[in-house]
Amino acid sequence: MRYVSRETYKEGWQHETSSLYGDVFYFEEMRRKEREITNQEEIIRIMESVQIINLGLVDELPYIVPLNFVFKENQGKLSLYFHCAKEGRKISLIQKNSGCSFTLYNDLGVKIKKRGEQTTNYYECVMGNGEIREITDEQKKQEIINLLLSKYGYKGDMIIAKEIRDKTYIGEISITNISGKANKEEIL
Repeated sequence: MRYVSRETYKEGWQHETSSLYGDVFYFEEMRRKEREITNQEEIIRIMESVQIINLGLVDELPYIVPLNFVFKENQGKLSLYFHCAKEGRKISLIQKNSGCSFTLYNDLGVKIKKRGEQTTNYYECVMGNGEIREITDEQKKQEIINLLLSKYGYKGDMIIAKEIRDKTYIGEISITNISGKANKEEIL
């Protein structure tokens, strides 16, 4: 993974293509390079272990909401999926601006050291940006609903009644930027 600074981007770098993430834009280098995760398999492992996505949307002030999610690879690109009602603040904001940010994380504990020594939080996380679009194809909606049900413990496929599917918004986040970070050196 290579990061391109804002200055370099302004000078003509448009983007680079990653086999897993499609067109990926990089603007800033990670300050704590020793905590950066660049391995795609490790990023996917973290994503598989996390239960909740924190989705950031654009409003006058940032609006962040926790949601259930799943992810899958589509035609060589990684996408995230979530569900919610078809009305409300999230949907209004998405309709105004489909850009989003997201964070997925595992809290691995806090190490409290002796008085006067550094205390640290252990974690692993994936964060990024993307564009949201609604999944309207009935077969695709049902597929994503079954993936969500499976992730959260339901065994087998469940056919959801059309009137319930019609009230359910399935959002796809096409990832445009993704990175991983971890502080777990002493505990794993």
